[in-house]
Amino acid sequence: MAVHAFTLEVVCDPRFAVVAPDVASRFLELLGGSPAEASALGQALAAAVGSLGCPFEAVLTVAYEANPAALSVTLRCDGRSTVITHARPPMPG
Repeated sequence: MAVHAFTLEVVCDPRFAVVAPDVASRFLELLGGSPAEASALGQALAAAVGSLGCPFEAVLTVAYEANPAALSVTLRCDGRSTVITHARPPMPG
């Protein structure tokens, strides 16, 4: 059972915080998700980043973890956190 995980840190300034949803969308597509699924995940993450209400100068830590069942993205900033989980599509093959 392969688990792929990595962490990204960006400043909460909107010019940089958009990287987190973009990376998640692209990661999901690499895992076999459709462009529509990737777009939906990116939109959910963008909304979650906005809902954290972090100051522009704060650091947003984004932990991505993909296992065979799901892609989970944990957002942490300024003492607040939230997790977005998206069921993974079956792997082709």
